[in-house]
Formats: sequence, C-alpha cells, structure tokens
Amino acid sequence: MNDAEYTKAFRFGYGIPLNGKFDPMAELEILPKRNLEAESELVGRIIYLGEQNALAKEAKMANADNPDAKKTKNKELNQQVQTYHAQDVHNAVMAAVTSDQMFSNRLQAFWANHFALGATNRFLRATARLYEATTIRPNMFGSFYDLLVAAELSPAMVYYLNLQNSIGPHSKFGNRSKKGFNENLGREILELHTVGVGGGYIQDDIVAFSKILTGWHVEKDSGQVVFTPGRAEPGTKSMMGKSFGGAKPQEQDAKDVFRFLANHSSTASFIAHKLTAHFVGPNNLDLEKTLEAEFKSSSGNLTAVYKVLLTHPASAAPLGKNMRNDFVFLVSALRAGKINQQALELKSRQEDKPPGNPMTVGSMENLTQKLWAAPSPKGWSDDPSFWLSPSVIGARLIRIPIIVKHFEDEEPAAFAARVLGPNLRPQTLSTIKLASSRQLALGLVLASPEFNRS
Repeated sequence: MNDAEYTKAFRFGYGIPLNGKFDPMAELEILPKRNLEAESELVGRIIYLGEQNALAKEAKMANADNPDAKKTKNKELNQQVQTYHAQDVHNAVMAAVTSDQMFSNRLQAFWANHFALGATNRFLRATARLYEATTIRPNMFGSFYDLLVAAELSPAMVYYLNLQNSIGPHSKFGNRSKKGFNENLGREILELHTVGVGGGYIQDDIVAFSKILTGWHVEKDSGQVVFTPGRAEPGTKSMMGKSFGGAKPQEQDAKDVFRFLANHSSTASFIAHKLTAHFVGPNNLDLEKTLEAEFKSSSGNLTAVYKVLLTHPASAAPLGKNMRNDFVFLVSALRAGKINQQALELKSRQEDKPPGNPMTVGSMENLTQKLWAAPSPKGWSDDPSFWLSPSVIGARLIRIPIIVKHFEDEEPAAFAARVLGPNLRPQTLSTIKLASSRQLALGLVLASPEFNRS
C-alpha cells in the first residue's frame, strides 16, 4: 500500500487490515439492510424492562415493611441489565474488530456520538447498543433528514432527553394532569444535532420546538415511539421565522420542523465541521467548506458527503495532530496483532459479577471513554487535546500489556513496520529495538505517537 492508503486506513478505519486491503469508497456501494432481529430484540427489551420496573414497584409497595423482599426484584433487574450491558459492550468492540467494513463502522460510531446517549439509567444501559444497530446504522447512508427523524424519535432518545413525560400544558392530557412540557430534547436538537450554537435560534424557538415535540412518547405495550394528539400542545407555533402546526396537533408537525432544520444552511455548516474535526482534524477550512457545499447541493445526501470527504486532498495528507479516541484506539490495537479467538470470548456471569472479557469489556470500563455513557448530550470531544491528557494516555498504557500478551509471535520491528507503515518514525523503531522484552517492544508500538494519531 502507498503512503496515502496507509493514511486513509488510519484516518477512516482502524489501521491496515491483516489482509492489507482497505477500500472505503467500495463500502458506500453496500447499503445496510434492516436488522430485523436487532429491532425485535430492542422492542423485547423495552417491554421487558417496563414490565420488570412495574413489578419492582409492586414489590416495594407490597413489602413496605420487609426490606429484603423489596430489594429482591431490583437486584434481579439490575443483574439482568448488567448482563445486557456487558454483552453489548463486548459485541460492539468485537463487531468493529472483525468487520471488513471499517469505514462504515467508524461512521456508525461517529453518528452514535453525534446523537449521543448517556447510559444514566437501566433502560438506557440495556438499549443503547441496539439504538446504534436499529436507528443509526440503517439510516446513516441516506438523507440527513431520515437519520435525524430516526434518532430523535427513537425510544432511547425519547427517554434520555425526557420527551417521554413532556406534555402540552393545554392539551387534553395536560388540562387533566396539570403537567407541562420539557425543553431538553428541543434544546439539544438545535444546539447539538442540527444548526448548532449561533445557528440562528433563540430561547423562544426552543420553547416553540419543545411544544411541537409534545405528543411523542414510548407506548408501553408495543415498545414503539408513537404520537398521541391528546398529549400534544395545540395551536400554531412560530419557530426561527416560520410557522408550524395548527389547532389540531399532528405527527407531521414535528417532521416538518425536522425537515426545515435538516435543510438549514447552519446545519450544513455544523455537520461539515463535525465530520472534518472527527476524521481529519481541526483547522481544515477548505474541507469544511467543500463538505458544506455538497451537503447543501445534495439536500443532505450523506453518501454524497462521505464521497467528498474521502476524495478531498486533505483526506490523504500526512497525519497531523488529530488523536484517536479510546474506542478507535482499542479496536485498532485488537486488530493490530494476531490474537487467539479463545482469548476474545466473553466469559459467563460468575455469581454477582456480570459477563466480561479483560480486553473488551474490561478495557472499555477502564479507559476514559465509556460506551454510550458520554458525560453530556454533547458526546465525546473531538478536540485532540482531550485525548492527549495524562489521564487518557495513562489509562491506555495500563491496558496495553493486557492486550499484547495475547499477540501471537511476531518480531517487534516487523510488527511496527506492518502496523505503522510509512508513519513509523526512526525514534520509535530505535526505542522498540532497545526494549528488554518482546512483549514490551510490542507494547511500545501501541503506545507510540504514530499509533495514537488518526
């Protein structure tokens, strides 16, 4: 492979595959199919969690004077959610490790972070991985509008940003219950998912949008997000200079706003900026402007935008100061060496301990970046300085020996040349050759600046 191909493999994938082949453009011709099994599992988990939460509440009420009985149901539910989450983390890491579609996998992780979730409760811990599979993956090669609607009106997002209990105060349900609307989802869609800060909205627009979103909620028996007019705020709302809705609320009202935002010029600029920062790095203004122009001219056709991203001269330029986040680092490390498959299997639950594997679940628990547990709806940062912090680097250095001890025999200098290619610096090669053991030498490759850049 030539220098540019090595660079693109680091930038848009997880490094050079063992077979030496990486063709991200070819991946764009393979549209993902709906994963009906994952969709069914997601709905099943939603319904199960709802039923179990109800049983836990009943147990609490029925056994108010018996602390042990009150705890039993919650303990069982917590253990089940722990098992779901551990399995999901392991499966997410291994799907990326074994995938022959590295760019598609990277895009999935990018959009899952753009529409970030925080696994702040049992429901989100148990459904976040399936949110990626059933919401992000099937919609990330079509229009941005379709992806936006799918993400915002997914059960996970409805729960995470408190739309579930957002009620129009003048709706039929609101008049009876005296409940009101919640601004969380409306605010984050504007600030973090579409037009961005400075994109042309004010607080009144957040309020109007939040009222338009009322009526959408997860239906208990089906586990699906539905629109109930009796929960929605009636009347026309003015938002960012346009009018939406009418006397009788309809589900189309929110979708009209989503289409307006998806086609907004500020959204084109914001998405172009985020794609550039994530895959190529900051201070690439020409790439940003080119992506923005393509987003506008194609009406948010994401595949068209990706093609421009892959073919722009900046994508093949030598690696700069952009840093791999923890997930990309871990997957790249596990793909770099030849590891016995037995070492990568998920171990069964042991008594009160959930299933695990030190290289997959263990690593994601101990690295800074936790899967589906971003510190805020903003998601994990793409600022290189964040991933260069001592705590981030220190956590990686602790995980590296756990990984490289499972690498099959390979001479360290040859390993460094294969994995780092033209990015291998003479200083790194010299340091590797001076290492006191083979395992230390292999670890130095994964700890090198070259391996941690993207």
